[in-house]
Amino acid sequence: MTRNTLTLQNRQLTAYLPARHRPDSPTLLVFPDSPAEADALAALLPDYIALLALPEAHWEHAFTPWRAPKLFAKGADFGGGADETLRQLTEQILPEAERELGLQPQWRGLLGYSLAGLFALYAAYCSGYFQRIASVSGSLWFDGWSDFVATHTPATLPQAVYFSLGDKEAQSRNPRMAAVQTATEAVFARWQQYACPTTLEINAGGHFDNVPQRLAQAARWLIEAA
Repeated sequence: MTRNTLTLQNRQLTAYLPARHRPDSPTLLVFPDSPAEADALAALLPDYIALLALPEAHWEHAFTPWRAPKLFAKGADFGGGADETLRQLTEQILPEAERELGLQPQWRGLLGYSLAGLFALYAAYCSGYFQRIASVSGSLWFDGWSDFVATHTPATLPQAVYFSLGDKEAQSRNPRMAAVQTATEAVFARWQQYACPTTLEINAGGHFDNVPQRLAQAARWLIEAA
């Protein structure tokens, strides 16, 4: 596996290109919490998948579709920057990365965990740029999200959509986060009405357990689903 670091739009993107990779191999984008998380995920993927890892320092702003109050007293308010994030990704960062790396992927996948999982699903409603979507322990409890899902349809129907959740996530002491399983099941039921493969997997553990493994499980399902 080769590991390439690119600076694009003042952001550092790390590309993991395995030995069996071809220019048209599928490409997955992920927003890792750390380089170690990205390394661990890359090691778990099939050896023909290109992984693009793009860290994000301001999750509360970058991955939320509209403004909302902070979740924790010491946290930041949600800034509603998802539209700008999506525009930057699809119009600047990823086209530049693909040009520099010589990639022409047969499909692009978006893997999101937590607030990035909310963003991944929001991207499916706003753009057809990513053909396969994974919302892994997605923050689908987010204020107003259930109303959005009830009144919107995807811009372009993806080829496959994956949901997962830890079986202890609904036990959160925060009442907004505790609604996550009910919210996720409702969103999944909505997506079952669309003509694309979709699944909801319940994993053992809480929100912060086994993140690379859960992302890899999502990636494998997306690869095999369509």
